[in-house]
Amino acid sequence: MGKGSIQRKNYITKQGFFRVKDYDIRHGGTFWFVIEPLHGWENKRFFYVEPIKEKKDVYEITGEGYILTRQEQLTEHLNKLRKELEGVVIYYYFTDETGHVIHEESSPPITTGVRGKSEYELS
Repeated sequence: MGKGSIQRKNYITKQGFFRVKDYDIRHGGTFWFVIEPLHGWENKRFFYVEPIKEKKDVYEITGEGYILTRQEQLTEHLNKLRKELEGVVIYYYFTDETGHVIHEESSPPITTGVRGKSEYELS
């Protein structure tokens, strides 16, 4: 676990997280980079969002980052995350180049449809 960020055209996530598949020999070949919301006060879950000035409508999204190198790891991690985020409102804190929050938005509650489903049903 650590801080991670990615650049995306859309900063809002309906799933509650971002996932990117890539290949790098230093990570053993194929891997998945997962960015999930940070934990805040009173159980708030949020991402920091900073518009990229050099690219129109592109944002750097910062959250808790994970690199997963096996499909089984990815499946297990996302199954747990989907259960954890079910019904959670995600907040997006827009920051300026100095890191100060200048604007806040929130999403509707995440609906993954996984609450109460078994690991077998999620795979």
